[in-house]
Amino acid sequence: MPLRTRLLADSTRMAAQWLAFAMSFVDGSIAWRLTLSGSALISIFVMATIFLLPESPRWLKLKGRDDEARRILEMLLEEPEDVDKSIADIEQALRISANQAGLRDLFSMGPQRNLHRMLLACGVQVMLQFTGVNALIFYTQTIYETNLGFSPVKAGILSATSPVFMVIGGFLTAVTVDRWGRRALMMFSAAGMAVCFAFVIGLIALGTPTALIASVAFLYMYYLVYTIGFIGIPFMYASEIAPVQLRAAICGVSVAVSWICSYIVVQITPLGIAAMKSNFFIVWLVLNASFVPIVYYFYPETAGRSLEEIDAIFEQSKSCLDSVRIAKTMPLVRSSTPDPEMAMHVTEQVVEKV
Repeated sequence: MPLRTRLLADSTRMAAQWLAFAMSFVDGSIAWRLTLSGSALISIFVMATIFLLPESPRWLKLKGRDDEARRILEMLLEEPEDVDKSIADIEQALRISANQAGLRDLFSMGPQRNLHRMLLACGVQVMLQFTGVNALIFYTQTIYETNLGFSPVKAGILSATSPVFMVIGGFLTAVTVDRWGRRALMMFSAAGMAVCFAFVIGLIALGTPTALIASVAFLYMYYLVYTIGFIGIPFMYASEIAPVQLRAAICGVSVAVSWICSYIVVQITPLGIAAMKSNFFIVWLVLNASFVPIVYYFYPETAGRSLEEIDAIFEQSKSCLDSVRIAKTMPLVRSSTPDPEMAMHVTEQVVEKV
C-alpha cells in the first residue's frame, strides 16, 4: 500500500465530496451531469496514460521475455541483489503455479486449505462493508440533517470535510501497516469504530447543541480509525492469504462478496434510519465490536511473510483456529535471514517439516 496511492485515493474522494457540495447549489440536471463528468474525466485520463505503465515483471517472465522483466525491475529496485532476489522469487512462484488449479478447488480443503483461505479472504471483505462506512458515506447528508438537525448547507459542509480525516488515516496506515501488522490495525480499527458509534448514539440521545457538535467530532474520528484498518488492508490481505495458483480466483470472489455486501448496506440503511433513527447505529456498533475477536482468533498475520511461509502456515493447520497460533510461533524467514540463499534454505526446511 504505497503512501502516494493511499493519499491519492483519499484526496480524490475528498474532491468528489466538495464537488457534490458545490453542485447542491445548482438547479436542474446540470448538477448531476457535472458531478458524474468529474469521474469521467479521471477515467479518460487513466485510459490515455495507462499505456505509459510498464508491464508486470511476473507476466513478462511468464511469456519468456526475461530481459524486459529484468529491465523493469532494475527501474523499480535500487540494489542489483534485490533485482536478482525478485527474479528468483518470481521464477519460484511461477513454478508453484505451473499446475493451475480449477475453480472447483476453491471449495475443497486439500493440503493448502483452499476453502479455509477463501473464506478468510471473503470474510475480511464482509467485515469491511459491515463496518458501516458506506452507510455513513452514502447517507452522510441525511444523517447530519435528520439525526443531528443541521441545516442542508451545514450538513453539506460537514459531509465534504469528512474525507480530510480519511486522508490522515491513509497516511497513518501507510507508515504502520508493515510495522504493526494487518491484525493489529484491523482490531484497533474495529474497536475504535465501535467506541465512536457508542459515543455518537449517546450524544445524539442527549440532544443538546453541545452534544450534537461532539457527535460530529466522533463521526470524524470514525472516518480516521476506519481508514487505518479497513480502507485498504482487506484487499491486501485477500491477495496475501490466497495460494498462488488460486490468487486471481480468490481475489475475484472476495471482491464480488464485497460489492454484494455494499449493496445490502446501501439498501437497508435508509430503512434503518427511518425506522430506528440514531439507534440504527447500534447495529454497526455491535458488528464492529464482534470483528475484534473474529480477527484475533481466525486471521493469521501475513506481514513480512513470503508466499512459501504463508503456505506452510496453512499446510500445518488442522482447524480454522490453528493458523493464528502457527503464525505466531513460526519465525519470519526473510527478516531473520538477510541472505537470499540462506532464506531459501530455511524456507525449504519449513516446508519439509510440514
